[in-house]
Amino acid sequence: MKNPTLSSLPLPPGVSIHHGSYRLRRKDAPPVTLSRVAEGGVALREALKLLPIEMAPAPKTMHELFDRYKQSVNGKLLGMALLAPSTQKQYIDIIDRFLDPGFGRMRLGSLTAGHVTKYMSLRAEGEILAPNKKNPKKGVVAAANRERAVLSAVLSYAVAFNWLPVEGNVVKFTKKFKEKPRKRSVSSQEMIIAKNVVPPWYRDYFEFLYITGMRGQDARAMTFSKLDQVGLHYEEQKTAKRRNMVWSDALRALVEGCRERNRARAKRYKLIANDYVFCGKSGQRLTRSAVDSMLGRLKKQGHRGPEGDTWNAHDWRAASATDTKGQTLGPDHTRPDIYDRDGYTSPVK
Repeated sequence: MKNPTLSSLPLPPGVSIHHGSYRLRRKDAPPVTLSRVAEGGVALREALKLLPIEMAPAPKTMHELFDRYKQSVNGKLLGMALLAPSTQKQYIDIIDRFLDPGFGRMRLGSLTAGHVTKYMSLRAEGEILAPNKKNPKKGVVAAANRERAVLSAVLSYAVAFNWLPVEGNVVKFTKKFKEKPRKRSVSSQEMIIAKNVVPPWYRDYFEFLYITGMRGQDARAMTFSKLDQVGLHYEEQKTAKRRNMVWSDALRALVEGCRERNRARAKRYKLIANDYVFCGKSGQRLTRSAVDSMLGRLKKQGHRGPEGDTWNAHDWRAASATDTKGQTLGPDHTRPDIYDRDGYTSPVK
């Protein structure tokens, strides 16, 4: 049997072949030449991505809609392009691992609120297993709620371009699970233990989280160019809000210690000077995966609290907010109460 060529395979909606070229035909509009057939499928897909959104053919299945939503980051301020880069990665991960396998084969417009409710129930009961997990986990209501939010964003994206009617976002007719607020924080004793068993750069990183109340992603992105005589000036990656924090003696000493360690490391190993405040053993910027790996080692060693009630890196932010009654979160933080976990820690330096 002859191997199928691209020209013999199903084409995207509205696309046809005309004199060796792929052309997009639309109602009440002249056709648009996309690419040459000889250039292959990659060129066709790239040409479709570059089309103005109103010219692109409407998706026919949920899988095509998911792909269109993910592709909206390519030079178009739509859909995922409106999200922070770290959030985009999370959305793509949720779509690829859960939503596309669960709903991708459905025709666009056939999804109902009942389907979404059933999916969330199965997800919370541990009946839906992530591809890289060996054992199901029950009670993952937070994950189910996040996946519900991503699905709602995708359907709202389709509604915005008339691919679905106004009532097409059926997620709005469902209810999310009630989540139990996290009460865990990091006690003063746990802080001392953690800082005594980790390398100096991780010790300073955790101390920085506690003193400033920053999110980990903002702390890891902190550079010396964002510092001046007054204090720290940065933009939150999650909210895009500008933040300014004045120096304290403890904060200034911590940052200067990081600067000296980075300089000494660069001089010793003949490395290019790095502008990031927190660098790992190699002299490169501290990454989330490196922090997660270190936290995993701490957990195995029993330095993160009792099994089933361990602290995570975000709990250092909660400890800071608790001890300052939300002052480190900024005056315009809408929910300081979620970080107020009183009774665990001592005052911030």
